[in-house]
Amino acid sequence: MARRRFYAPPDNIAGSLVTLSAHETHHLMHVLRMTPGDEAFVFDGCGREYRCSFRRVENDRAQLEISDTLTDVVESPLHLTLAQALAKGERFDFIIQKATELGVSRIMPLVTRYADVRLDDQQKTNRVERWRRISLEAVKQCGRRRLVEITSPCTLREFIAANEASPDRSRRSNLSASSRGSLGWRTRYTSPMPPLPSSRTTVYPAKTSPGASATRPPRRDASAE
Repeated sequence: MARRRFYAPPDNIAGSLVTLSAHETHHLMHVLRMTPGDEAFVFDGCGREYRCSFRRVENDRAQLEISDTLTDVVESPLHLTLAQALAKGERFDFIIQKATELGVSRIMPLVTRYADVRLDDQQKTNRVERWRRISLEAVKQCGRRRLVEITSPCTLREFIAANEASPDRSRRSNLSASSRGSLGWRTRYTSPMPPLPSSRTTVYPAKTSPGASATRPPRRDASAE
């Protein structure tokens, strides 16, 4: 049976007691129909996950007791940022979902010249909230434990400026743009990478049996037939 996973920020975890939000409590009670004693898993969005047991509902909030802390590694050691131009309709929702499942750490929507999407400040706020909900559901489904950072839509210039001004050097990346506007992305690794195998190919001579001639056989003359 698939794990029943819930999200609870660190502020909702006190000692061995986890208190779920109203939304997560509704999902636990009315969608999954869990009963006291059932096993559940809770992640805090910062990389930690706990095996828990559902105890009770108090003040419309489900309370779970931690029985174990999971120590296996599920997150990538790389910090990947996806800078993606806005897309119409539900296509950007799909991009958010799949980028989260693939292990992206940060998604920065871009307002580009040729993207036929224009949002005012209120629309940007609403979209970011929607994208974060979609990303959270994808985190639950794929087994990740860290929330994906999703920023408000910005221009390419603002994105480059924010990337260069980042105080965390491990989160910086090299970005280059061609004359046609395409982006070349070079990610700096947060941990040392093993040396790559050499691309040089060594050709060894074919082995011949003792006494065999190493010369090429004479060409057959088709005209003599």
